Amino acid sequence: MGIASAITAYSRIIMTQFKNLSNNKMYYTDTDSAIMEKPLDESLVGKHLGQMVLERIYKEFISLAPKVYGGITNDNKEIIKIKGFSNKISFNELQSLLQENSKLELHQTKWFRFINKGSISIKSQIYTLVPTANKRNLIYKDNKLVFTEAFILDNYID
Repeated sequence: MGIASAITAYSRIIMTQFKNLSNNKMYYTDTDSAIMEKPLDESLVGKHLGQMVLERIYKEFISLAPKVYGGITNDNKEIIKIKGFSNKISFNELQSLLQENSKLELHQTKWFRFINKGSISIKSQIYTLVPTANKRNLIYKDNKLVFTEAFILDNYID
């Protein structure tokens, strides 16, 4: 557990140099990735520890929640990532969630292990996908999600 925490903490330190660029908007970030408005400076990209790898360039991109995002690359390939959901959905389905009060109820089959019983159970499950505001405020214009902003804490205890 300590090694994993140290790697995550180091990743966050490295990612701050990308988050704080005044000339390049960051649209999405995780411990191992960043979606930026423009390519990073060549000195930040490479194969060495602390450098980023350019995996793909998106012409369209949507981020709805932590670990829930998708896009269409310059070569028209759809890339959709949804943590905890094993089936595929289209970019258009993901894009439908930009409408205010929208949700997708997706179906998947999931395996459950019962170690104490020595058995495995396979169950059909509904996975409800909605944009989340648990880390950022969602900003809608004409009932369409257009932006998010950081929470502002008015009162805090020092």
